[in-house]
Amino acid sequence: MDQKKPSRLPLILAVLALIGLCIVSIIAIILGLVLINRNREDVKNNSNDTGTVSSPVVNPPTPEPIPVATKCRIDNSPTIDSTDAYEINVKRPFVSGCESQAQNDLNQYIIDSINQDEKTVKFTDPSGSAKNSLDLDYEVVSNSTKFISILIKGYIYLGGAHGDSVFIPINYDLVHNKIIKFEDLETDPLFVSKISSYSINALKIKLNEPELDSSIESGASADSANFQIFNLYKNGIKITFGDYQVGPYALGPQEVLVPWSEVSNYASLEIQDLLGV
Repeated sequence: MDQKKPSRLPLILAVLALIGLCIVSIIAIILGLVLINRNREDVKNNSNDTGTVSSPVVNPPTPEPIPVATKCRIDNSPTIDSTDAYEINVKRPFVSGCESQAQNDLNQYIIDSINQDEKTVKFTDPSGSAKNSLDLDYEVVSNSTKFISILIKGYIYLGGAHGDSVFIPINYDLVHNKIIKFEDLETDPLFVSKISSYSINALKIKLNEPELDSSIESGASADSANFQIFNLYKNGIKITFGDYQVGPYALGPQEVLVPWSEVSNYASLEIQDLLGV
């Protein structure tokens, strides 16, 4: 009787199973590498989306004003008023030589803004022997054919141990004849986040006092209300933080210039065109 040859089927099945296992392992490795790379990209993107500054603000930029236009002129219009109850010494900016309607509206806006503090000084009963007082001056930040940026600043005293700093930012769109509000600058929520993270980083480096970190993080958090005192420069947005905002009164007001390179991708197209950034 012929001896029956052993079947090769189990061997073939074993080889096929081994090959299948190798293929599955290779696919798993490839998928693992893809997922790792994707996670790295997500971490990178999430870091950028939350406004994290990629590099420390070691050398803060110097503000560069928009070149002065020959069309608009800004002069000093002083107001001095003194009584037994108060002292007012205000140097008010007065704009001339621009398009008449925009010029008139801008001057009226400046008058109305300063009048609020003047009325407060005049109609608040003085406490103690010291008079109420208001002292204001101004800085022309930028004066172009399209917009004007001015910071009116000074000091108001209404009694007590000390007075308070006063800041009145004037950012005016001469093309569309309107005041520029902080909310007009952005088209993306990341605009505020970028300004917040840059400001917090810059203030921590500038002040270099770890005990102030919580005050800085609170006063410069990603809330548009924290950045209402702003001025527009050629190379960035200067944010002014008032008394007590990012630290104690003795620290004084603080300023941070946020470069346009940090936020221009999230700024409104109208503002980018207006400033040429």
